[in-house]
Amino acid sequence: MKPAKKRVFVVDDHPMIREGTAKVINQEPDLTLCGAVATAAEALGGIPRAKPDVVVVDLSLGGRSGLELLKSLRANFPKLPVVIYTMHEEALYAERARADGANAYVTKQQPTMVLLKALRQAVHGTAATRPRTKVSEAVASLLLGKLTDRELEVFELRGQGLTGDHIAARLYLSRKTVDTHLEHIKHKLGLANSAAVLQRAVEWMQNRNSL
Repeated sequence: MKPAKKRVFVVDDHPMIREGTAKVINQEPDLTLCGAVATAAEALGGIPRAKPDVVVVDLSLGGRSGLELLKSLRANFPKLPVVIYTMHEEALYAERARADGANAYVTKQQPTMVLLKALRQAVHGTAATRPRTKVSEAVASLLLGKLTDRELEVFELRGQGLTGDHIAARLYLSRKTVDTHLEHIKHKLGLANSAAVLQRAVEWMQNRNSL
């Protein structure tokens, strides 16, 4: 008798990514998709019913972020392996994910075989996949110690040139909440005003892209 396929649950808010990941997983002889959802709330509701062996989580989700979901998964399903699958290559996010209990961190720029390997490693409890990093450890450590997960998301989107209204729409937050996050960022980074926050965020994004 063949061993049962390992059940994979995917959390990603991009329909094409969910469909593509599902197709890749279902083509493997030892893996099968048991669920695919777009939000953290759907994941927390669906995982108990789907009973996955491993969960794939994107960091950029509408509503609660992937890092927030990771913390909830660790609290509610402490033995359930979690593989982060994201566009973010830098150490800034990877270190947070590892600290929050991710079994592996894979970027979407890497070959599909890297994700599959990470899933198998996570299920069997072997070595975690280490991310490729682009940002200096000094910058990563600085921001890791000061900004919350959500503040980091807001800071990054501000660095991409998004306005407060656009950030609110992207993260499914109120404009007031976004403004509060920006105010906290300003104080935590010791910046004088909102213009300084924008300048620092843009500089950070430019430095990342040049590495």
